[in-house]
Amino acid sequence: GGNRGMTRVTDAAPPLDGKIAWRVQLQPPVTTPIVTDGRALYVAFPEAQKVVALSTDDGRELWSIETTGQTDHAMALAGNIVYVQVRGGGLLALFTSTGATVWTGPGDRALTATPTIVDGVLWAGMRGRLVAFDAETGDILGESTIGSRFVRLRPAVDARHVTVAKTDTLLIFDSTTAERTFQARFPGLQYVAITGDTVLAVSDRQLVAF
Repeated sequence: GGNRGMTRVTDAAPPLDGKIAWRVQLQPPVTTPIVTDGRALYVAFPEAQKVVALSTDDGRELWSIETTGQTDHAMALAGNIVYVQVRGGGLLALFTSTGATVWTGPGDRALTATPTIVDGVLWAGMRGRLVAFDAETGDILGESTIGSRFVRLRPAVDARHVTVAKTDTLLIFDSTTAERTFQARFPGLQYVAITGDTVLAVSDRQLVAF
């Protein structure tokens, strides 16, 4: 969390012992995590409503696109596609090489967390719903209701299960049928992960393995 206030902000300097290869001034400020595939850094500028790809070699701009709204969450990467959530504009799938649009998701399905892509399926958390998209086409493969609240963390997914965190509840779904198989009250959820047949859930007070 960075500090006691869980702001993810710290005044500590990062341990950079090597020479600086290049430096780029980012304006306006970046407020969501930067993602990379090794070839490029994909940077979202929520205030400016744009996404930029920068070369990891020298920091030069590879491409830039404008979005129709702010990007509230970190982007997701899978293969040669980067997925961008846009407030009021649904989901954008862009080619990492050019920034060209692969597909766009329906604007009425706003994501409430970064999506997760596994085996060609993009799992997206929304208000009251967990939705599975075909990662290559954007077609909706299925969805499940999760109640009135929204998905607040990136879904944890493996070949058999999808784990979803609401504000105070942990939900586990079958990744093939999208049926809910388990539910546990878990106030203060901060992180969820899957390893083998175990789901790990972390709050600010405890870690529990299911």
